[in-house]
Amino acid sequence: MPGSQSSGSGTGARDGDYVYVSGEIGIGAGIVVDGRLFRGSRGFAREIGHIVVDPGGPPCACGGRGCLERVAGQEAILAAAGLSAAVATSVGHSKSPLPELLGMLDDGHTAATAALSDAGAALGIALADVINVIDVDTIVLGGIYAQFTPWLVGPLQREIERQVIGASERAVTIRPSALGPDAAVRGAATCVVQQILAGSGSSVAS
Repeated sequence: MPGSQSSGSGTGARDGDYVYVSGEIGIGAGIVVDGRLFRGSRGFAREIGHIVVDPGGPPCACGGRGCLERVAGQEAILAAAGLSAAVATSVGHSKSPLPELLGMLDDGHTAATAALSDAGAALGIALADVINVIDVDTIVLGGIYAQFTPWLVGPLQREIERQVIGASERAVTIRPSALGPDAAVRGAATCVVQQILAGSGSSVAS
Protein backbone atom coordinates (compact mmCIF):
# COMPACT_ATOMS: atom_id res chain seq x y z
CA MET A 1 0.00 0.00 0.00
CA PRO A 2 1.34 3.49 -0.80
CA GLY A 3 2.07 5.75 2.12
CA SER A 4 5.17 4.21 3.60
CA GLN A 5 4.58 5.53 7.11
CA SER A 6 0.91 4.93 7.78
CA SER A 7 -0.36 5.54 11.30
CA GLY A 8 -2.11 2.19 11.27
CA SER A 9 -5.58 3.62 10.76
CA GLY A 10 -6.73 0.72 8.65
CA THR A 11 -7.88 3.17 5.99
CA GLY A 12 -4.61 4.09 4.30
CA ALA A 13 -4.30 6.21 1.20
CA ARG A 14 -8.06 6.52 0.59
CA ASP A 15 -8.24 9.14 3.36
CA GLY A 16 -5.69 11.53 1.81
CA ASP A 17 -4.30 13.81 4.51
CA TYR A 18 -5.74 12.75 7.85
CA VAL A 19 -5.38 12.72 11.61
CA TYR A 20 -5.63 9.43 13.47
CA VAL A 21 -6.56 9.99 17.12
CA SER A 22 -6.56 7.23 19.72
CA GLY A 23 -7.79 7.28 23.30
CA GLU A 24 -6.44 4.82 25.84
CA ILE A 25 -4.62 5.79 29.05
CA GLY A 26 -3.74 9.08 27.37
CA ILE A 27 -4.63 10.45 23.94
CA GLY A 28 -2.25 10.12 21.02
CA ALA A 29 -2.45 11.07 17.39
CA GLY A 30 -0.83 10.41 14.06
CA ILE A 31 -0.79 13.21 11.49
CA VAL A 32 -0.48 11.81 7.97
CA VAL A 33 0.33 14.21 5.14
CA ASP A 34 0.96 13.02 1.57
CA GLY A 35 0.92 9.46 2.84
CA ARG A 36 3.67 10.00 5.40
CA LEU A 37 3.55 10.33 9.16
CA PHE A 38 4.46 13.85 10.24
CA ARG A 39 6.73 13.71 13.29
CA GLY A 40 7.84 17.33 13.76
CA SER A 41 11.40 18.53 14.29
CA ARG A 42 11.73 16.76 17.67
CA GLY A 43 9.16 14.00 17.32
CA PHE A 44 6.43 15.63 19.41
CA ALA A 45 3.97 16.44 16.61
CA ARG A 46 1.45 13.87 17.86
CA GLU A 47 0.84 15.21 21.39
CA ILE A 48 -2.78 16.14 20.74
CA GLY A 49 -3.68 15.00 24.25
CA HIS A 50 -2.09 18.16 25.63
CA ILE A 51 -4.09 20.65 23.62
CA VAL A 52 -5.96 22.72 26.21
CA VAL A 53 -9.73 22.46 25.74
CA ASP A 54 -10.78 23.79 29.16
CA PRO A 55 -8.40 26.36 30.72
CA GLY A 56 -10.18 26.00 34.06
CA GLY A 57 -10.22 22.22 33.92
CA PRO A 58 -8.36 19.60 35.97
CA PRO A 59 -4.55 19.79 36.27
CA CYS A 60 -2.51 17.60 33.95
CA ALA A 61 0.81 15.83 34.52
CA CYS A 62 2.32 18.03 31.80
CA GLY A 63 1.86 21.08 34.05
CA GLY A 64 -1.14 22.52 32.21
CA ARG A 65 -4.83 22.50 33.04
CA GLY A 66 -7.77 21.18 31.08
CA CYS A 67 -5.71 19.20 28.57
CA LEU A 68 -7.72 17.05 26.17
CA GLU A 69 -6.66 13.78 27.79
CA ARG A 70 -7.86 15.00 31.20
CA VAL A 71 -11.27 15.77 29.72
CA ALA A 72 -11.77 13.16 26.99
CA GLY A 73 -9.30 10.40 27.86
CA GLN A 74 -10.37 6.91 28.87
CA GLU A 75 -10.07 7.63 32.60
CA ALA A 76 -12.11 10.83 32.34
CA ILE A 77 -14.87 9.14 30.32
CA LEU A 78 -15.17 6.24 32.75
CA ALA A 79 -15.22 8.53 35.78
CA ALA A 80 -17.92 10.71 34.24
CA ALA A 81 -20.00 7.60 33.55
CA GLY A 82 -19.60 6.47 37.17
CA LEU A 83 -17.21 3.59 36.44
CA SER A 84 -13.75 2.81 37.80
CA ALA A 85 -10.76 3.20 35.49
CA ALA A 86 -8.43 1.21 37.75
CA VAL A 87 -8.27 -1.87 35.50
CA ALA A 88 -9.18 -0.25 32.20
CA THR A 89 -6.64 -1.20 29.56
CA SER A 90 -8.58 -2.17 26.46
CA VAL A 91 -11.98 -3.37 25.33
CA GLY A 92 -10.62 -6.92 25.18
CA HIS A 93 -9.39 -7.02 28.78
CA SER A 94 -11.39 -9.50 30.86
CA LYS A 95 -11.67 -7.05 33.76
CA SER A 96 -12.06 -3.89 31.74
CA PRO A 97 -15.06 -1.67 32.53
CA LEU A 98 -15.29 -0.67 28.87
CA PRO A 99 -17.69 -3.46 27.85
CA GLU A 100 -19.92 -2.36 30.73
CA LEU A 101 -19.76 1.20 29.45
CA LEU A 102 -20.75 0.04 25.98
CA GLY A 103 -23.70 -1.79 27.50
CA MET A 104 -24.75 1.33 29.38
CA LEU A 105 -24.61 3.34 26.19
CA ASP A 106 -26.70 0.78 24.33
CA ASP A 107 -29.27 1.08 27.14
CA GLY A 108 -29.30 4.88 26.89
CA HIS A 109 -27.83 5.38 30.38
CA THR A 110 -27.88 9.13 31.05
CA ALA A 111 -24.46 9.51 32.70
CA ALA A 112 -22.73 7.31 30.14
CA THR A 113 -24.33 9.15 27.22
CA ALA A 114 -23.36 12.52 28.72
CA ALA A 115 -19.79 11.32 29.29
CA LEU A 116 -19.37 10.41 25.63
CA SER A 117 -21.10 13.57 24.46
CA ASP A 118 -18.75 15.73 26.54
CA ALA A 119 -15.74 13.76 25.32
CA GLY A 120 -16.84 14.13 21.71
CA ALA A 121 -17.24 17.88 22.11
CA ALA A 122 -13.77 18.16 23.67
CA LEU A 123 -12.29 16.13 20.83
CA GLY A 124 -14.04 18.40 18.37
CA ILE A 125 -12.56 21.52 19.98
CA ALA A 126 -9.04 20.10 19.83
CA LEU A 127 -9.35 18.64 16.34
CA ALA A 128 -10.85 21.85 14.95
CA ASP A 129 -7.62 23.59 15.96
CA VAL A 130 -5.59 20.88 14.23
CA ILE A 131 -7.70 21.13 11.06
CA ASN A 132 -7.37 24.91 10.98
CA VAL A 133 -3.59 24.59 11.13
CA ILE A 134 -2.87 21.70 8.75
CA ASP A 135 -6.06 21.46 6.64
CA VAL A 136 -6.64 17.70 6.77
CA ASP A 137 -9.84 16.29 5.30
CA THR A 138 -10.36 13.19 7.45
CA ILE A 139 -10.38 12.28 11.14
CA VAL A 140 -9.87 8.60 11.97
CA LEU A 141 -10.95 7.48 15.45
CA GLY A 142 -8.90 4.61 16.87
CA GLY A 143 -8.34 2.79 20.15
CA ILE A 144 -11.38 2.99 22.41
CA TYR A 145 -12.74 5.84 20.28
CA ALA A 146 -13.34 3.40 17.42
CA GLN A 147 -15.71 1.47 19.70
CA PHE A 148 -17.50 4.62 20.80
CA THR A 149 -17.75 6.38 17.42
CA PRO A 150 -21.59 6.28 17.28
CA TRP A 151 -21.78 8.35 20.48
CA LEU A 152 -18.77 10.59 19.83
CA VAL A 153 -19.30 11.57 16.21
CA GLY A 154 -22.32 13.87 16.66
CA PRO A 155 -20.84 16.30 19.21
CA LEU A 156 -17.42 16.00 17.58
CA GLN A 157 -18.85 16.95 14.18
CA ARG A 158 -20.81 19.87 15.64
CA GLU A 159 -17.68 21.41 17.16
CA ILE A 160 -15.75 20.98 13.93
CA GLU A 161 -18.55 22.61 11.94
CA ARG A 162 -18.70 25.45 14.47
CA GLN A 163 -14.98 26.14 14.72
CA VAL A 164 -13.25 25.11 11.50
CA ILE A 165 -12.72 28.07 9.19
CA GLY A 166 -14.82 27.70 6.05
CA ALA A 167 -16.38 24.50 7.37
CA SER A 168 -19.35 24.76 5.03
CA GLU A 169 -17.01 24.60 2.01
CA ARG A 170 -14.55 21.99 3.34
CA ALA A 171 -16.25 18.82 4.48
CA VAL A 172 -14.34 16.80 7.07
CA THR A 173 -14.95 13.06 7.17
CA ILE A 174 -14.99 11.33 10.57
CA ARG A 175 -14.66 7.56 10.57
CA PRO A 176 -13.62 4.76 12.94
CA SER A 177 -10.39 2.89 12.35
CA ALA A 178 -10.94 -0.43 10.61
CA LEU A 179 -8.31 -1.91 12.96
CA GLY A 180 -10.12 -0.88 16.14
CA PRO A 181 -8.07 -1.20 19.36
CA ASP A 182 -5.18 -2.91 17.53
CA ALA A 183 -4.34 0.04 15.29
CA ALA A 184 -1.75 1.66 17.54
CA VAL A 185 0.11 -1.62 18.09
CA ARG A 186 0.18 -2.40 14.38
CA GLY A 187 1.26 1.13 13.55
CA ALA A 188 4.12 0.99 16.06
CA ALA A 189 5.28 -2.35 14.67
CA THR A 190 5.17 -0.97 11.13
CA CYS A 191 7.29 2.04 12.13
CA VAL A 192 9.93 -0.26 13.67
CA VAL A 193 10.10 -2.39 10.52
CA GLN A 194 10.36 0.71 8.35
CA GLN A 195 13.21 2.10 10.44
CA ILE A 196 15.07 -1.20 10.16
CA LEU A 197 14.59 -1.28 6.40
CA ALA A 198 15.60 2.36 6.06
CA GLY A 199 18.77 1.67 8.03
CA SER A 200 19.67 -1.19 5.72
CA GLY A 201 19.14 0.95 2.65
CA SER A 202 15.96 -0.88 1.65
CA SER A 203 12.54 0.60 1.00
CA VAL A 204 9.05 -0.55 1.88
CA ALA A 205 7.33 -2.23 -1.01
CA SER A 206 4.23 -0.53 -2.33
